[in-house]
Amino acid sequence: MRIIFYLICLVILSVLIVLYFVNNHPPINLDKLKQDIVQMDILRNEDEEFNNLISNITKPENILNYLLPEAYITLFLLIFILWGLFVILHLLVDKLFFKLFYEKPNFANAYRRGVFFVILIIYRIISEFYKLDINFFMSLVLFLILMEYVVINKLIKVNFSFINIFNKLKERFQNQKTVQTNKTINDS
Repeated sequence: MRIIFYLICLVILSVLIVLYFVNNHPPINLDKLKQDIVQMDILRNEDEEFNNLISNITKPENILNYLLPEAYITLFLLIFILWGLFVILHLLVDKLFFKLFYEKPNFANAYRRGVFFVILIIYRIISEFYKLDINFFMSLVLFLILMEYVVINKLIKVNFSFINIFNKLKERFQNQKTVQTNKTINDS
């Protein structure tokens, strides 16, 4: 349960950092916006031209030109907060309802499902932003459900341990050396 405590601390720290950025740093480059207002010669009483400028800025292809790096940091931290909250909730539910008192919750499932949850949220936001059809979102949901089924039923053995990967590469390299030395012995 220490990991849940650490995750809670990281989520709280991330929330505080996001609040700092939101309160002290605007996400939009105000200098560039002012420069565009001056360049387009928009006066105070010209609401129509200002509305056109704002609608032009909020188009998906233009909005990235006006965002500051703080906006990207804030967005990344918000994604981390969503992931952390989902993992905390998953671990607590797993521990309270599905495991015995002395058993640990399954961290790998919680982390993986948290990543799937964040992917779904990001994809849903992008699909709303770019006005994509709901079929794209549903195809991603079905793909993630299929991936969960494959991993749960161990149809594909997933092993991301760097030590095991290094050992497998080392074995392959040694096998290639022995094959080459056997060829040279047989050739002589």
